[in-house]
Amino acid sequence: FRVPFFFPAVPSRMDGMLGALRATYQALASKVSPTGITATKDVPPTLSLVSWNVWFESVAFDARAAAVLNVCRDQRPDVVCFQEVTGPFCRLLQGQEWLQEYACSDDGSGSTVDPYGVLMLCRKALHPQYRFHRMPTHMDRSLLTADLLGGLVRVGTVHLESLNMHPTRVQQLEVCARVLSKSPNAVLCGDFNFDDRRNFSGQGPLENDCLRRVLPDFQDLWPAQRGAEDGYTFDSDRNPVIGQHERMRYDRVCLASPSRGGAGPRLEPRAIDLIGTHTLDHEVYGLPPAEPLTEPEADEGEAPRRGKPPVLRLGKWMDPPRDRLCPSDHFGLIAVLAFATPPS
Repeated sequence: FRVPFFFPAVPSRMDGMLGALRATYQALASKVSPTGITATKDVPPTLSLVSWNVWFESVAFDARAAAVLNVCRDQRPDVVCFQEVTGPFCRLLQGQEWLQEYACSDDGSGSTVDPYGVLMLCRKALHPQYRFHRMPTHMDRSLLTADLLGGLVRVGTVHLESLNMHPTRVQQLEVCARVLSKSPNAVLCGDFNFDDRRNFSGQGPLENDCLRRVLPDFQDLWPAQRGAEDGYTFDSDRNPVIGQHERMRYDRVCLASPSRGGAGPRLEPRAIDLIGTHTLDHEVYGLPPAEPLTEPEADEGEAPRRGKPPVLRLGKWMDPPRDRLCPSDHFGLIAVLAFATPPS
């Protein structure tokens, strides 16, 4: 059981939906009365959010990270929530010119993701205020929140405890529930490390049932929007990174119900989809052509390494070729939310 964005840069049904939503809700946003929390004119018609466990392993790190960041650059979501971020990944963000539009939860040093952790990128126009919240953990896990639009929205991202640690995950979710309880529009996303239909062990009560008790006013957007579709985010049948059979929907985007009290615009779900499902050789990632495989040079005084496996320039010796790698061992999620006027 392992610990633990993007749309293709080609036209998709989600692209048309985003355009239609923005046109429809632009008119709506201009008519909503001020909330006292933020000026109405500052409330966007939609909020797009990505959640992705980017895999902390060093396997083909440069190529995988480049694929993630190229798609982020092309798609420009409003909020990006990463899990399993390491210092090298964090430092790569600093060289991205397009990130001038975003505020990052880390200052570029990687200090907030040591040895690994969660990270957010939010558009500066949303005026994000970041905060880390401690949780019970033996694996360096924490909850990261961003208050957006003067507190109208609070987004939290989390990487819940891994392995056979259900009691700890429940305690961590209880922290999330408390931290997100005061926001009129609350989103919790990340790697929950349990599936909605089966336990990894195959035994005991369904762990997913704890969500109804701990987060009773939150809806899991995948079943809410996609019904009975599997939505596996950790899928050995589709992702060659995963070495043994395992198909689980570990990653979630959950939204507080519109029935939660509070005045002003309310977020409602509109769409959710899997992202990052192609292998690295796909044109969607915009990677430069892979350089030819070459044998590693022998160290001084060492006999030539004839017969040794070839090495990729963008990876370590023995890294798999691109058609055997996805950007991560997890697929990501992208959700589209829209602001609507609460019923009178």
